[in-house]
Amino acid sequence: MMKSATGSQWERRRGSGKRCPGIETAPTFGPFASRPELAGLLESGSDREVLRQCRRLLRQDPSNVAVREVAVRAEWHLGRYQDVLRTTRRLIADNPSEPGYRFLEALTLRALGRWAASMNAARRGVEECEDARFLGRYVQLMDELNQAQLAAIEKLRVLDADFAPQYERNPTVASRNLGFEMSWFEADPVRMGRVVPATQPYGVGLPKA
Repeated sequence: MMKSATGSQWERRRGSGKRCPGIETAPTFGPFASRPELAGLLESGSDREVLRQCRRLLRQDPSNVAVREVAVRAEWHLGRYQDVLRTTRRLIADNPSEPGYRFLEALTLRALGRWAASMNAARRGVEECEDARFLGRYVQLMDELNQAQLAAIEKLRVLDADFAPQYERNPTVASRNLGFEMSWFEADPVRMGRVVPATQPYGVGLPKA
């Protein structure tokens, strides 16, 4: 019998720290007003040196968003996703109107295997986004999350003797108990981190029990 995983256990089992498939660089953030010397180092691939210099500069001027953007790119290139998440959330706090930050948050959570958190970040991005260019990216990301989770759920239905009967009784609850979140689930204000209306559903739904 395969023991059911909690949400956090399943997320860790997905392999935190692995590079996100198909994504080699962080997304574009709009105006990239970085310091020329740092941008040059970043282009040359000297990510560790870039990060060292960025951290020194941020100790002197913590409010410098341009330097923080350079830092998060270097962290992404290095696959330091926990650091990317912390830096991105600081960028969101400093400039919540920039849609690229929320998108990067959702991508990073996916890279960490945190399905539900990634989906909820994408939902918030859709609701907050006023840039039509990013709406399509969010929808594509949500679709990719749906497909990856559906594949994992199908495997669990076969391999996990505890999950299978729970899924037959209530697919949505059983899936959420393991840390999955589909775009067509009704948005949960607690999971979303704030009170928001339910988003438009995308996708075809869970396979029937």
